[in-house]
Amino acid sequence: MMGTILKRELSGLGTQRAMAAMMVVFGIFLPIAASWYLGSSVSSDATLSEQVYMWRVVAVVMCFMPSFVPAALSAINLAGEFEMRTLVPLLATPVSNRSLFAGKMLSILLPAFVVVLLSQAVFYIGTYEVQDIHGGASWTFYAVLLTASIAYYFLVVSIGFMVAVKVREIRNAQQYGALCMMPIMLGSMGGLGYSVVKFSMDSILYITLPVGIIVLVAALAALPKLWNRANLAERF
Repeated sequence: MMGTILKRELSGLGTQRAMAAMMVVFGIFLPIAASWYLGSSVSSDATLSEQVYMWRVVAVVMCFMPSFVPAALSAINLAGEFEMRTLVPLLATPVSNRSLFAGKMLSILLPAFVVVLLSQAVFYIGTYEVQDIHGGASWTFYAVLLTASIAYYFLVVSIGFMVAVKVREIRNAQQYGALCMMPIMLGSMGGLGYSVVKFSMDSILYITLPVGIIVLVAALAALPKLWNRANLAERF
């Protein structure tokens, strides 16, 4: 079942330095640095709206920054299995194609979401004492961040898996993955950062919620077809 694949993948996270570095850098160091920067850059005579503007933009940036590592890990996933000679035992695991794909995807997404939640918590605590700056941390704002993050991370990892199916060499997978991810990351970060300042949170949520659901359903419904055992065995 999917739990078998998920357990297998998560058990190997301790040996992945990139994932450990992501958790430390993006989950702790980055929000602490952002808290310090925000506290020192916001002048005492800044209006509440200006403070909220800066707070929300930084929060959005931190939400998207950790996606570098999940994007890379998903793109090189199958190439890594092939080079470590673990692909054949993986394909021989008695689970369905959908369980295989879902387990692989969740093993990358779960740590990424943990880092996002940790970074937001550290950032909120670090900026709580800044005068009035926590006025931008409404429940609706965090609902927007949650739905946008689900859509974005599922999209990024799905594209990474599409690259993984087509490329056998890790270096090429990294290059193609970065080429596909950078426009998506910059566009998503810029678009949401602009929207949380210019539009109401309710209006944005009406967009991010259905988009998140559509991306989630599409990823889980369509992409497992690419992870058909016969196709993977023929390709690799």
